[in-house]
Amino acid sequence: LTPIGREYHHNISQAFLIIQNATMDIQKKQKQQLSVWCAPALAYTWLGQRLSEFQARYPHISFFLKPTDGSADFNFDTADVDIRYIRDDAKVQLPSTIRWFELDRPFMFPVASPSYLQDRQNDIHFTKDILDLSLLMEENGYMWKQWFLAQGINADDRLKGTYMWHAHVALSAARSGNGVALTSLHLVREDITQGTLLQVRPTIEHNKPARMGNYVFFISVRKWQNPVLKDFFTWLKSRMTDDIEAFPHLSLPSMPCQE
Repeated sequence: LTPIGREYHHNISQAFLIIQNATMDIQKKQKQQLSVWCAPALAYTWLGQRLSEFQARYPHISFFLKPTDGSADFNFDTADVDIRYIRDDAKVQLPSTIRWFELDRPFMFPVASPSYLQDRQNDIHFTKDILDLSLLMEENGYMWKQWFLAQGINADDRLKGTYMWHAHVALSAARSGNGVALTSLHLVREDITQGTLLQVRPTIEHNKPARMGNYVFFISVRKWQNPVLKDFFTWLKSRMTDDIEAFPHLSLPSMPCQE
């Protein structure tokens, strides 16, 4: 295509996409369907396990949960809500048509399986000793680097382990005894309860509390008028608060492990 042809194709493609999404919006309203996009780890390990509780309030509505790395574009996508973990270093610029609300600002801490820690706990005296373990990392290891910085440790060239890309994949590997994952309470509440994962705690030094981002609820200004979506936000925030209240010790510095 010529430059003019490419520009024309781009413009009409966007127009057709708007028409398509407007049509789907009408169909969703007729079918009473709500579409929730969500960061994969939170969708797989937390929201997917709890959504039926909220659905029970609105049995006439069908919920569509889409785990996805990509944030929703409310101008073109059919998402009603988008739930993301936004790191502190992220530069997010939103149009005036989008509203956002903080769900939680969780503490991050390292976890591993009992079998992995069994022969290693006696070698973890200080936080820096965690660097000698096999770390299960997302993407480029940024979260681990930031967590160690919060401990006063520069770990830029010292991380070793396996890159798993997604948090829920790293947690699955940790459950299988393959190393140490960094997580928030929301992603491992059931694991902590059942003992399939344990907090990694040095025997002498304590890990310092570290927060590196927020779980955020994004929604278009237009759709925020929907009382079901407002109720959904309130329910999400309440359920995350329940996690924190159930495990208050995980919202404090981890105390040294007692022998």
